[in-house]
Amino acid sequence: MSQSAVALLIIAVVAAFFAASAIWRSFLDRDTDVSGRILNPGRAGEFAQPLRVEGELSSIPHGHHVWLAFDVRGLLYPVEPELHSGDGRFTFSTNVDAPEEPFSLVLMLVGTKGQRAIEYWLLEGGLGEGFPGFDHIPGVSELDRVRGLLPERGSKAATAGSRFAPPP
Repeated sequence: MSQSAVALLIIAVVAAFFAASAIWRSFLDRDTDVSGRILNPGRAGEFAQPLRVEGELSSIPHGHHVWLAFDVRGLLYPVEPELHSGDGRFTFSTNVDAPEEPFSLVLMLVGTKGQRAIEYWLLEGGLGEGFPGFDHIPGVSELDRVRGLLPERGSKAATAGSRFAPPP
């Protein structure tokens, strides 16, 4: 076989590999059939401490992550830890302080860029930089939202600009 034929064969194999990996990647990154629901707290009313949420979650596509977040005046504050679901249900519990004003609890799916943004946000906040809210998280898809939650009366709730992630 001549050198030019071998070179063309190598180029064809490499091109086929890249085409197949692009198709496979788009198959893995599909958001179709991903669903989630927050089952408690109730759909409105007071929000008790500590934060305990139960819900349902379908299988999560490769490269995606699920988080709960507070939505206060249009800004998102993800709450650690990231959610995982083995049997289609999740239970989330943390001692994070709820905002002292009405807020929504958001169940959200994020891709790789969104996950990196949240991890960086947690790292920076943990270093004492504070936790300003996100006005946009790259690649986020909202799975469910509970609106109109209020902090428990007489609680020591945090202000909207406070630290929403629990201390390390």
